[in-house]
Amino acid sequence: MRIKVRYVAVIAGALAAMALPGAAHAAPGLEPSYIRNVGLDGCLTAVRDDSTGGSIVRVKPCDGSFAQIWLTRELDVDADGRPVFTVRKNVRECLELIGEYLPDNGRLALRDCDETNPHQVFRASKSDWSVPTWRVSNPLSESWLRAYHQHEAPYVAETKEWPGAFAEWEHVPVAG
Repeated sequence: MRIKVRYVAVIAGALAAMALPGAAHAAPGLEPSYIRNVGLDGCLTAVRDDSTGGSIVRVKPCDGSFAQIWLTRELDVDADGRPVFTVRKNVRECLELIGEYLPDNGRLALRDCDETNPHQVFRASKSDWSVPTWRVSNPLSESWLRAYHQHEAPYVAETKEWPGAFAEWEHVPVAG
């Protein structure tokens, strides 16, 4: 059970998210964690967007701030044993892939949670069984979630080149 929970949180990562210890610190099924991009050594961060009055998602240097704490919830495990999960920022907002050309191309954003929206669901695949990192995709798209630059929104693209560590994510439990 603990290993299954870990899969989801390490997004890693994938996002999220992927290894989920720390259940004693949060409500059942919602595990607080930082989601770190291995290639950038940066964490997924909610950033206030004054132009829209909402929040956007970026990869920024890890600083342990509240803006970098995410709640990952495992929904299921697919036929290949890969965890399927959602990632919440708070009671109202969830990570979602958005864009005109979904599911092949899109970027990560914060949107109102909608359990019926398939663009708010992610799947984690082990990068390499010898390391604690994950590749994250949306079940509708086989493209890996990646980020190449600090202060950039993670995105998926239909290009098939392997982005290496820029598409590897790690779950870091919130100490408490």
